[in-house]
Amino acid sequence: MRARKAILPDALLIHRLIDQYTHDSTLLPRSLAEICENIRDFTVVEHKGDILACGALHFYGTHLAELRSIAVDHA
Repeated sequence: MRARKAILPDALLIHRLIDQYTHDSTLLPRSLAEICENIRDFTVVEHKGDILACGALHFYGTHLAELRSIAVDHA
């Protein structure tokens, strides 16, 4: 297992991870376009090429940031 910065080809898998938690309102839904736009905010955990988890650190300014879209695959 390793953690790495997300890249644009990861966006669809990140979207699927987050979507697992939106139906019960655990996480706010994020559109694929929004994930693509903010892909630099994301870090993923992968194992043998499969993305198992993700999280984002979004900066709003020099003194304000938000941890968001933290998800771990149900499988």
